Amino acid sequence: ITAQGTTTVTWTYTDVNGNSSIQTQDIIIDYLDAPISAGDQEICEGDAIPTLVVAINAGETVDWYDAAIGGNLLISDNTDYTPATAGTYYAETRSETNTCVSPSRTAVTLIENTVPTIDNVVANDPTLIGCPLLDNGSIEITATGSNLEYSIDNGTSFQALNTFSGLEAGTYTIVVRDAV
Repeated sequence: ITAQGTTTVTWTYTDVNGNSSIQTQDIIIDYLDAPISAGDQEICEGDAIPTLVVAINAGETVDWYDAAIGGNLLISDNTDYTPATAGTYYAETRSETNTCVSPSRTAVTLIENTVPTIDNVVANDPTLIGCPLLDNGSIEITATGSNLEYSIDNGTSFQALNTFSGLEAGTYTIVVRDAV
């Protein structure tokens, strides 16, 4: 019997003398739902590692593993798990009243982005020929990282584009950050 729901099973027992006994029994198969993830987490390198969280139904608990099937038990009886490092972790629902577990595990991922680095800055000074107001300068920033945002005012304001144009002559303090 593998289908979820109630199935009636009839047992017939015959002893050595030929006497028979018939008994019926209802068998209820009720799968546990896999945990529901509160969402993957994303941090910058060096930030505090957040807690991964899942939700389950009343009467259930969660065991965390390092693999989708099998693997090592990392922590039991807890809907929250704080890993030591970035990676994908798997939450499995377990009944508090018996050993039944959910047929699948829920993957929850912690991503650790590297700290952005500025690789190169190209500045083009404003020229009188191009614009008598001297506001045709530009700065182009090349950086390494993910989800990058760029600033030329020491982090007061950021933009997704790495090029700033329409700039007057002056001093600009460049900051690059991970937008996560």
